[in-house]
Amino acid sequence: MRSVLTGLFVTALFFAACSSPSSPMEYTLTSADSSFAELMADLHGADIQALEAMEDRVFLPDHSRQDSVLAAFELTSATYAELVETYAKDPDRLVAVYNRALDVASGR
Repeated sequence: MRSVLTGLFVTALFFAACSSPSSPMEYTLTSADSSFAELMADLHGADIQALEAMEDRVFLPDHSRQDSVLAAFELTSATYAELVETYAKDPDRLVAVYNRALDVASGR
């Protein structure tokens, strides 16, 4: 399930970036957008921690870390999937939010 969610998000982001004719910088992000950006940055951070802790040079996503991040935002895998689907319907906003997530992650 988790790999499906990750694949869905990456696919949505890819199509958003490829089909985005206007500038995502034009968006004024809402507090919900900013929260989603924080969530994405935290999920990336959890994956980095799992990568750094990997054994035998085999990376396996640490679902307990991901579940902890989702729980901190009061989300489940299902509600996260719904959020990803919602953002995928507005590619420009998704790119703007993802750019914000990158800013958040680089500031850590």
